[in-house]
Amino acid sequence: MNKYKLVVDTETTGLKTFTHDIIAIGAIILDEKNEIIDSFKDNAQPQSFDQWTESAEAIHKISKFDAARFKTQKEMVIDMMKWIKPYKHENNYPMEFISHSNGAFDFRFLEAAYTKLDLYFSFTKILSREKHTSTIQLAKEKIPSMENYKLSTLANYFSIELNHHEAMSDAIACAKIYKNLKDNF
Repeated sequence: MNKYKLVVDTETTGLKTFTHDIIAIGAIILDEKNEIIDSFKDNAQPQSFDQWTESAEAIHKISKFDAARFKTQKEMVIDMMKWIKPYKHENNYPMEFISHSNGAFDFRFLEAAYTKLDLYFSFTKILSREKHTSTIQLAKEKIPSMENYKLSTLANYFSIELNHHEAMSDAIACAKIYKNLKDNF
């Protein structure tokens, strides 16, 4: 079993995993006590601007102009793999993957990015769909009386600073929400 956990938030050009791309990623490594021990933040230009959506841009505030200057998708995912490598279990047990999404939105986008770049085998050694934890589901179990389980609502509940839809801020908030839910309920 891997003692480290990976918390991820992505910002994307839209909602369809094999049509749209990740343009920002914030990732956190948690230790066995759910403490933040490392972080990774990166941006990448989409493989194509054909599927760029203005609605996504309105959410994450990353313009086409800015995105065109980012590194490539392949450079971003390879840099992420290099960053994760020291935290992988020596027997290649996948890490627990934590995100603030019901349907593993961030996991699916990472999986799609690695697949599009023919790096899927490397991806499966790092993460597994069976090891995904949603802080939404966890919060519903631990605090059933909440009016909603949005990231901003839970961040406010736990007095966590949040610059919503900025990948690193969302990842940090998600990690802190996870720790609060695990340690205090």
